[in-house]
Amino acid sequence: GSKLFEDLYLDWCPFFIIIKTTMNINSDKPWLKNYPDGVSSNINFDEYSSLVDMFEKTCDRFSSNKAFTNFGVSFTFKEIYQKYSNLASFFQNELNLSQGSRVAIMMPNILQYPISTFGILKAGLIVENIIVPFGFKFF
Repeated sequence: GSKLFEDLYLDWCPFFIIIKTTMNINSDKPWLKNYPDGVSSNINFDEYSSLVDMFEKTCDRFSSNKAFTNFGVSFTFKEIYQKYSNLASFFQNELNLSQGSRVAIMMPNILQYPISTFGILKAGLIVENIIVPFGFKFF
C-alpha cells in the first residue's frame, strides 16, 4: 500500500481510540437542550461492531423511511440496502476484489455516493475518496 495512506492510518488510529475511550457527552454541553425527546445524550460505542453493522441495523429499523433524496428522487433505507448489497456482491463475485483492496470514488454528493460507499465497505474493501477542488476544469 501507499506509504502516505499507511502514515495517515497510523496517525489517525490513536485519535479514534482516544475518542472511543474518553468521549463523554454531559449536561454542560449547550446543544443538549435542543435534542428532541427520546434522543440520548450519550453514545454507546459498543452497540455496533462496524460502520456497516450500524448502517445495516439502521436500514432494517427504518426500512420504509426515506433515507436520501436528491434531484427529486428518493430512496428508502430498504432500497439503499438492496442497492449497496448488490454492489458489494458485484465487487466480490464479478470483479473478484479481495478484502482490503482499495476502491476510489470521485463523484459529487448524489444518491450513488452512499450506495457506493457502503457497497465498498460491505464487501470488505477500503474507500478512497478523491476530492476535486471546486471549480476544477476537467477539459
